Amino acid sequence: AIVLWTGTPPVFADNSTWKQLNGAFLSAYQQGKQSSLRRGQPILIVSDDQMTLTTQKETQTWNLDMKTFHDLKTMSHVPLTFFLICHHWVEPAVMPAAPIQRLREFKTLLQKGKGELTRFPEASRSRQKNILESSLKMVEQVIAKKQIKSSDLNSYVQEQTPEIKKNIQEAVAYQIEVLRSKMEMIKAMLPQSDFDQLKIVITGPPQPREKSLFLQFFEDYLKISNDRAKLLYAENTTNNQQAIDQLAAVLLDREMSTVFFHGDPRALERDIRGDATEHYLKERK
Repeated sequence: AIVLWTGTPPVFADNSTWKQLNGAFLSAYQQGKQSSLRRGQPILIVSDDQMTLTTQKETQTWNLDMKTFHDLKTMSHVPLTFFLICHHWVEPAVMPAAPIQRLREFKTLLQKGKGELTRFPEASRSRQKNILESSLKMVEQVIAKKQIKSSDLNSYVQEQTPEIKKNIQEAVAYQIEVLRSKMEMIKAMLPQSDFDQLKIVITGPPQPREKSLFLQFFEDYLKISNDRAKLLYAENTTNNQQAIDQLAAVLLDREMSTVFFHGDPRALERDIRGDATEHYLKERK
């Protein structure tokens, strides 16, 4: 069974006292976020391909040259693509027309890719060529037979996994050095007092947050650990304003947490119902 729980706004009768009281809180909270944000500048917002620095004076944006990173990532997706097309159709199943057509289209792309390997760093071109040629061989075999043995698919995956890992290692090194270069530039631009107060917001989807490259890099570069008021991963954000809004909420929540919860600045970064829930369930047994 799959259970989904989505947060919903409180339901009150129209214009009830309680709706107005809740509205007063929400309004005060929005104003509080704006005040906290003014105290929180300068802010650096980081996405996969861009950095935006906002200070009291100006906002500047730089594109990050991640071409090689994206090329390596795309090449690493080649074996995954083949697996996704084929893994439901291992023998004795006969592959129907739709996935066969997808394989034909995939084959055309792989053949084109072989002619464009100069886009990769010279040291890794042979690895990229091996990925393409091994994948082409498997694609042609499956198109001809309209089947694939489970053992053949597993052998292909085991052969490609080390190549994927090498690409990941190369892509990570490339991406980190791009980030480091930009941070050195920003550090040279800002007065030391501003750099010491710099707050960084990383935008991205929720799943890759654990061991995120960006979190690890900035924690190492700034010599900090698990400080969301200094370095925040803003989940499911699609623009800079949403990222800044999440940072403002963290800064304000920490102020309120310190005042209301015995000096614990992170109390509101947990579910506020958590301790009471733990106590209630324990007592109910």
